[in-house]
Amino acid sequence: MSLNFLNEQFEKCARPKVSWQIDPFGASLEMPSLYAQMGPDHGEYIWNVSPDLNTRIFTTILHAHYSGPGGFNFENGNNMINDSNVQDKTNKFIENARNWNKDYGDDFQYKTANFWFENMDRMIKEAKARHPDVNLMYSSPNCYVKAVNNLNHTFDERNVDYLSYWVGYYANRLALKYQDRLTNNILQAGKQMSVLARLDPSKTTAYMDEARNEVAVMTHHDAITGTSPQATSDDYTSRLQSGYAAAKQVIRKAYSYLKSKDSEKKVVLNDVYCDFLI
Repeated sequence: MSLNFLNEQFEKCARPKVSWQIDPFGASLEMPSLYAQMGPDHGEYIWNVSPDLNTRIFTTILHAHYSGPGGFNFENGNNMINDSNVQDKTNKFIENARNWNKDYGDDFQYKTANFWFENMDRMIKEAKARHPDVNLMYSSPNCYVKAVNNLNHTFDERNVDYLSYWVGYYANRLALKYQDRLTNNILQAGKQMSVLARLDPSKTTAYMDEARNEVAVMTHHDAITGTSPQATSDDYTSRLQSGYAAAKQVIRKAYSYLKSKDSEKKVVLNDVYCDFLI
């Protein structure tokens, strides 16, 4: 849907050329094969992903999560650059950054964005003054890929996926995965029955929102995968229990209303339902 929207609004110039895959703890060959057919370019090695479709993609791996190099995390005023250390800091950065993209950020960063940009601006200014052969700049993945490809470098090639280490997350914490599926089933049943019974939204919205929210939390990459500490997993279990109970309240209300309407019509139904749900 999002790609169709971009194409409709901005046409071909909006077609993504860089894709970002984060936190699934591995990548199958299918995803980069789709990326390659969609047109993105990546960096640092060639990934041969589908012999049948002849798809190859230029790929890079982030080596330190997606944060900056050590000593250059400026969140909350840390590692600040000043007149006494700007030359040393800039030299250190340049030593490790020739035609090399460095990601700056990481989870929950840039809450104090001014610290980041003030410090990076200082390094850029210092580099221009003392290193005329270095172009230290704010860039983008597209610019980086173009610069790297202009080197006409022969890149290593890979033909395998990256799921070997994390394959276990498809099978761990099975009870939590089952509870998530069951709670979602009850949520969907509650939505349908509330419509069928034409329940007053003012009396059901709070219940449905709670169920929706708790099921939504489970879509987090450390929730449904089970790659979280035990205490966190216990919290997910508690949340799902609350969401399950909330959705069940709506089902009860809907069922009671529908039964009362049947009684008014003097119609006797041969009820078949699961006590576990009601």
